[in-house]
Amino acid sequence: MPPSSDIGRDVIDAVSGMTGFSRALVLSPHADDETLGCGGTIALMAATGAEIHVAVMSDGSKVDTADPVRGDELVAARKREAHAAAAILGVREVHFLDLPDGALQGREDEMSVMISELVESIKPDIIFSPSPTDYHPDHIAVSRVAIKLLKEKDVTIAFYEVYGTVRFNRLVNISSVGGIKDNAIMSYALSLQGKPGLCREAIKGFNRYRMLYTLKDESYEAFWVVSGPADVFSLLRWATYGLDAAAYGEVISRKDSEIGALRTRLGLITDSAAWRAAVKYYRVRDLALPSGSFRRTLFDKISGKIKKR
Repeated sequence: MPPSSDIGRDVIDAVSGMTGFSRALVLSPHADDETLGCGGTIALMAATGAEIHVAVMSDGSKVDTADPVRGDELVAARKREAHAAAAILGVREVHFLDLPDGALQGREDEMSVMISELVESIKPDIIFSPSPTDYHPDHIAVSRVAIKLLKEKDVTIAFYEVYGTVRFNRLVNISSVGGIKDNAIMSYALSLQGKPGLCREAIKGFNRYRMLYTLKDESYEAFWVVSGPADVFSLLRWATYGLDAAAYGEVISRKDSEIGALRTRLGLITDSAAWRAAVKYYRVRDLALPSGSFRRTLFDKISGKIKKR
């Protein structure tokens, strides 16, 4: 079934806010992703009175930081950072799912149940999720859950960017709330490995990059907005400009077929009487005339002369 959305077209000349949405759920693999990926849009929506909820998937226990804080203390500290950032952005509530940090892959079914419960409770009219083309394993796992929602429910998903760009169909001008987003990012000292300032500048560059499309001196957050139901192959085909899983599968299948044919031919050769006779001949030769011996050297010279005739 084709997606009932604008999945099939690029909208690079139209800039619009997330208008028409009054309640949003942001799926954040880790505490900080929601701010890095769509903090400006969250602030804009909250300013218009929209009710914003953030669901943090992981417990935050695996962040690589020089700070001596570890274990339960680290988990609690990262939750405090998330609450601080949420207050700056105008988020109504942060929901912590406390799944193992860095191990969300393989837990998609568990996440699906938890997120479905949140969706039923909050009833968002838009859900934000990391992009399926993001390279972080935890982010990809969350995107799979969002895609499952698209397949099963009549929902709207806005895939956002964190570590890599997404093929977008909506740009949101966040220039007016850039300072708010900056302050929210700075709340994440532990989460951003003691370098929130560096991450703030990196994300600002990311947001400024979209000027290439608008030719205006502004900052933007880019989203791929899709409304369900939608099938996964159509989604991936559009997101990857046609380099979808089905295409890769066809290539792999063809290569497997070619390898199988070569193996069959090799089996016919090795099972033949001529092959078995040749193997026996070379075994007897190597026993009678060891490699490197005078007799073997003389034998090889005579054999070479015979083959040339």
